[in-house]
Amino acid sequence: MSKKIITFYFVFGIGLEFFRTFSMASFSPYYLHIGFTYEQISFVKAIQLLAWFIIELPAGYLADRFGRLRIFKYSIFTFGLSFLLISLGTFQWIVLGEFLYGVSFALNSGTIIGDLNSKLEQKQIHLNPAMFFARYGIAVQTFTLFGGNIGAFLFSWDPKILFVIPALGMLLLYLATFFYKIPDSHTPEYKDFNLKICIDILKQKQLFLFFLLSGFFIASSQIVYS
Repeated sequence: MSKKIITFYFVFGIGLEFFRTFSMASFSPYYLHIGFTYEQISFVKAIQLLAWFIIELPAGYLADRFGRLRIFKYSIFTFGLSFLLISLGTFQWIVLGEFLYGVSFALNSGTIIGDLNSKLEQKQIHLNPAMFFARYGIAVQTFTLFGGNIGAFLFSWDPKILFVIPALGMLLLYLATFFYKIPDSHTPEYKDFNLKICIDILKQKQLFLFFLLSGFFIASSQIVYS
């Protein structure tokens, strides 16, 4: 079982990054290609970042409440759906696609690491965490490089294909998750939603500073990608 779980992390974690990076640096060129103005590009990217920002906190609760791997699987599906909507090329579908793209990032955030830590604590898997993350990081970066370069090559042929291929790839990944019957991880004490706790957390000055730094980093990276 331990080997099966580790294989799941590698296959689906790396597969998601591989397909996601097909179009990572091509959103803005694609939008310009289909006739978007710079104002429209700024608007749809702002929608993505706003969705990511808003959904990040409830996504963590959902992962703790309903299962980290379950939410991770949902993030694969929503990534695929977002690419499909963006590939349609109309302003309305792209706005919805960018919104789902941001939601996907929020759902995906920390799920694999959270599940790994939980399984290590419960001794469901036996590995050296430092060695695992080193190998996992190298593999992710390698396939990210492949995905990005393949996407750059295909852009000159047909920009839309950079979103169609990831949509199909994510769909296949999502369907493949049903063949992996491995235990999910939860946090039992978060079974009941407590609005007061959420409000108290949001009032913390440290959280506000964290959001500012996070927003600055994400916004800066989007300038580079654009």
